[in-house]
Amino acid sequence: MMKKLVEAIGPEEVLFSVKAFIAAMLALWIALALGLKNPYWATSTVYIVAQPLASVVTSKALYRTLGTITGAIVTVVLVPNLADAPELLTLAMALWLTVCVFVSLIDRTPRSYVFVLAGYTAAIIGFPSVMHPDAVFDTAIARVEEIMLGITCSAAVSRLLLPRAMGPMLAGQIDDWLRDAGEWALDVLGGESRNPRAGEHRHRLAQDAVDLVGPVSQLSFDTSHFRFAAEQVKALQQRMVALLPQLSAIGDRLEERAKSGRPLDTDLRELLSELSIWIGAGREAAETQAQHLRRLAAAAKDRRSVRTGEHTREGAAEDEWGRLVELNLVGRLADLVDVWDDCLRLRRDVEAGAERAPRRLRAADRYAAAPGLHRDYGLAFSRAMPVFVFTLVIGAFWIATGWQDGAFAAMIGAIFCAIFSSQEDQVGAMKQLFVYAIFSTVAAAVYQFGILPGIGGYPLLVMVLAPYLLFFGALLPSATFGMLGFLMCVNPQVEIQLGTPLNLDFAAFMNSNLALVAGIGFATFVVALVRPLGVEQSAQRIMNASWTDIARLASGARETDIGAFLRRQVDRLGLIVPRLAVMREEEGVTPDHVLAELQVGINIAELQRERHALLPGQEEAVARLLRALGNLFGAPRPQPPQQRENGNDVLPLIDEAIGKLNEGRGTARETSLMALVGIRRGLVPDAPAWRGRGVRSEERMVGWLEK
Repeated sequence: MMKKLVEAIGPEEVLFSVKAFIAAMLALWIALALGLKNPYWATSTVYIVAQPLASVVTSKALYRTLGTITGAIVTVVLVPNLADAPELLTLAMALWLTVCVFVSLIDRTPRSYVFVLAGYTAAIIGFPSVMHPDAVFDTAIARVEEIMLGITCSAAVSRLLLPRAMGPMLAGQIDDWLRDAGEWALDVLGGESRNPRAGEHRHRLAQDAVDLVGPVSQLSFDTSHFRFAAEQVKALQQRMVALLPQLSAIGDRLEERAKSGRPLDTDLRELLSELSIWIGAGREAAETQAQHLRRLAAAAKDRRSVRTGEHTREGAAEDEWGRLVELNLVGRLADLVDVWDDCLRLRRDVEAGAERAPRRLRAADRYAAAPGLHRDYGLAFSRAMPVFVFTLVIGAFWIATGWQDGAFAAMIGAIFCAIFSSQEDQVGAMKQLFVYAIFSTVAAAVYQFGILPGIGGYPLLVMVLAPYLLFFGALLPSATFGMLGFLMCVNPQVEIQLGTPLNLDFAAFMNSNLALVAGIGFATFVVALVRPLGVEQSAQRIMNASWTDIARLASGARETDIGAFLRRQVDRLGLIVPRLAVMREEEGVTPDHVLAELQVGINIAELQRERHALLPGQEEAVARLLRALGNLFGAPRPQPPQQRENGNDVLPLIDEAIGKLNEGRGTARETSLMALVGIRRGLVPDAPAWRGRGVRSEERMVGWLEK
C-alpha cells in the first residue's frame, strides 16, 4: 500500500502539496493573529478547495463563498425560529439539504458546488447550534469569516506562487482529441469502422466532448492568454460533437456500399483518398486543401444527383439503392470536410489566444447550440433521498436519546451523503470513506496525545505538521488516492481543533471521534438501504430519455434544433459509455445503439424541417412515416429499436417515402431523401437493399417539369 502511495506522487504533486501547505499555514497564522474562534476551519478549507489549476481554485473559491454565505443565511433563519420544535427543525434541515443536493445533481456544471455547499454549510452551522440557538448568528459569522480566510489564502497562493494555468493543459487535451478523432476518421475512411481500435477512439471522443464542459466553463478564470479563447473552445466542442454522428454515418454507408460487391467509382475513391491524406496530416494540413476537397465532393454529388431517379432502363432499379447510399455518403463526406476544417481553424485560434471565433465557420449554422446537458430528475431524486432519510433518522435518534455528540454525527453524515451523492457507486465510495475515517482518527490521536503536548508556539507547530500534511496533501490530485489524502488532511485538523487550546480529555476525544465514525457508518447504511438507482437502471433511463426525445422530434412536439438535439445525445453517449463498462452484455444497450439513434434523430429533425417544402404526395408519405416513428420510439417499456419486433413495421413506410421522393429535383427533396436513407440504415441496418420502383408516366412528367 505504501509503495503505491509513494508511486502516486510526482514532481507536480509535490509542488501542489507545498503550495497547499503554505496556504494552510498562512491561514492559520492570520486566524491566530486575528483571534478567530476556530482557526481549523480556515486551514481545513484550504485543503477542501485545493486544486492543481489556479483557475479551478479561483472558480471553486467563488462558488464555495456563495454556497457558504447562502447556507449561513438559511441557518440563521431556521435555527432561532424552530429551536423550540426540534422535530420541525430536523425536518426543515433535511428538506433544505435534500433540495440542495437535488439541484446540484440536476445542474451538472462546476456551478453545482454552490448548491452542495449551501446544503452542508447549513448542517455545519445548524446542528451544533441547536443546543445554543441564541448564538447561531455569531457562529454563522465566525464560520463565514474562517472559511473566507481559507479561500482567500488558497486562491492567493495558487495564483501568485508558480501558478499552473489551465490553458496549456486544455490545449494538450484538444490535441489529444484531434489525434483520436483523426485516427478514428482514418479507420472509417479506410473501411475499418468495425475495428475494435476504432470503437475505442469513438468512445474516447464522446467522453472528451463531455469532459470539456467543466474546463470550458472555468476558462475565463485562467491565468494564461487562453482565457480569451472561451468562445473558440465552445465552438470547437460543438464540432467535436458533430464528428460523432458524421463519422458513424460514413462508416455505415461505406459498409453498406461494400455489400454490393461492386468497386467504388473513381471519383469517390479519389475523394476518400485525398480526404484521408488531409486528415492524416493533422494540424499541419494545408488550409487550401479543404477547398479542393469541397470541389471534389460537389462534383461527385452533382453526378449522382443527376443519375438518381433515372432507373427506367432494365436492371437499373436494383442499383438505385447503391446510388442513393453513395449520394448520402458524398453528402456526409462534404459535411466532414467542413467540420474538420472548422476544427483546425479553431485550434489555431485557441493557440493564438484569439478573442473571437472566425465569422464564417462552415458548420456553425447546423451544429451551434446551447450545451443541452442531459438531466435526469428521477435519478437526482433517488440520490438525494438518502440525505433526507439520514437526516431525519439521525435527528430523531439524537433528540430521543439526548446524545451529546449527536450533532457532530449528524453533521458529518449529512456532509458526506451530500458529497458522494454524485458518485455512481455511492455505497462503495462511502465504505471506503469509513475505513479512511478510522485512519484519520488514529492520526489525530497520535498528534493530539503524542506530539502536540510536547511543543509550543507557531513555528514548532508548523514543523511537526509539515511532514504529515505535505505527504498526504500530495495525494489530493490522485484519482485513486485523492479521498484518502482529503480525509487525512482535513479530518485530523477538525478532530484536534487545530489552533485552539489543546484538550487532553481522552474520553471527550473518543466520544467525538466515535460520533464521526458512527455518522459515516450510519450514512453508509442508509444509502445502502434506500438504494439509489444502480448503474443498469441509470443507463436504461438515459436510453429512455433518448427515445423520448426522438419520439418528440418525430411528432413535431419538439423544435427541430439539430444542434441542441445533437448536444444532448452526445452528452448521453458520454454518460452511458462508462456505465456500459460495468454492465452485463445481456442488458442489451451498447454505444452503437446510441450512435444509431443519434443518426436517426438528426435525420428525423431534417425531415421535419424540409417536409413542408415537398410536393403534397411526398409530404403525405413523410408524415405517415414520422407518425410511425413517433409511435415506435414512444412505445411504453421500450427496448433498443434494433431489438424490437415491430422495428421492421416502419420499413415499408420508409421505402414508400423513398420511392415518392426519388423523383425530381429541389434542395428540400434531396435533403429529405438523404434523411430517409439515414433513417433506414440507422433503424433497420440488416434490411434488404431498397429495390426502387417503376416510374409511372405522370410521375416522370412531374420530374421532367421540375428539371
